[in-house]
Amino acid sequence: MDSPSPAPPPTSPGNQLMVSREGRFDRCRITEVVEELPGVCFRVAFEAEAAAWFDADSDAAGPDGWVRGLTNVRAEFRIISNNHSAQMARAQGWLDAGTDLRGFASLERQAVGLIVVGRRPVRAEDVLVVSMSPAEMDRA
Repeated sequence: MDSPSPAPPPTSPGNQLMVSREGRFDRCRITEVVEELPGVCFRVAFEAEAAAWFDADSDAAGPDGWVRGLTNVRAEFRIISNNHSAQMARAQGWLDAGTDLRGFASLERQAVGLIVVGRRPVRAEDVLVVSMSPAEMDRA
């Protein structure tokens, strides 16, 4: 069974985020944080011990359309943000500390992100999310 990969990420600041499938990544660790366009775009690569992906057309999907049991998945998100420096520093801090994370891709919200596992209540600094605004979704 092939490991899922995130939706094609934007390649330049002019492109919009486009999530094409629902997904969940469990027990993630960031493996790399790379600035691609200084002050504009950076890439977060990570490994997940387990993952699930919604793909009702896949032979591997259960009756609910979810492909489960994917292990040792490698994925990446490209982050283009007005808050680029702070988000990149947060991701780098998680890499340096080996922080346990959960990742997600939301088709309905057109969002991808990483969340620190085990902190309650969840604080803003425990989340790295990029999403399209409703207006951007209407234009996509």
